[in-house]
Amino acid sequence: NPVGRGEAVVLRAQVAAAYARALDAGAGVFTARSGATTRTLGTVAVDGSGVATLSVSDLAVAAWTVKAAYSHVVNFNSSSATTVVSVGKSASTTTVAASSNHVSYGTAVRVTATVTGATARASGTVSFVHPGGITPVTLTAGAGNTATASLNLPSLPSGSRTIQAMFGEPAAFTGSLASTTITVDPVPVTVSLVVSPNPASRGQTVTLTATATSSCCRRTVGWSG
Repeated sequence: NPVGRGEAVVLRAQVAAAYARALDAGAGVFTARSGATTRTLGTVAVDGSGVATLSVSDLAVAAWTVKAAYSHVVNFNSSSATTVVSVGKSASTTTVAASSNHVSYGTAVRVTATVTGATARASGTVSFVHPGGITPVTLTAGAGNTATASLNLPSLPSGSRTIQAMFGEPAAFTGSLASTTITVDPVPVTVSLVVSPNPASRGQTVTLTATATSSCCRRTVGWSG
């Protein structure tokens, strides 16, 4: 205490009987209150030494007033005690990887962000920042406290391109971000030129035919001379 969101906190209530009389039964009821929200966390039998223990890991981010109330059907009066449990945001770390970090123009790239919560499984969205804008993607639960989000980028402009993955879930996690760089090579273009007729006489009309060939795209030919 304090704890991070999703981290287990163990509540232990000690009930003491007057006159050192042994506690032979009874139950402890744990409740938690934050603002207008009140939750019953659980009912736990009190053992012969007067101890009731409960582990809780699903308290939201807030300061919770936790109350342990003891009751007995016949032999003992009821009693209670309170304490404050502070639940903070879970820290997060983000990594991002690309299916390839060196591609030719026109080649699709898939980027995947992995977000890990320190004390709870990450949830929410990751925003990918790329040359085409910002795209939010909902996280999918993974193993342990991890979650992933992926985005397909069908075509990136040529050059060195940085892709960022930004995670932020203000209610439960601290923010984190990561980036990766993808080098996009321009596509080679081959141009062939045919002149007809060739040779030609002065004043004769000739036809110039240029053919630009690349592996992916339509090209425009500029003329000079």
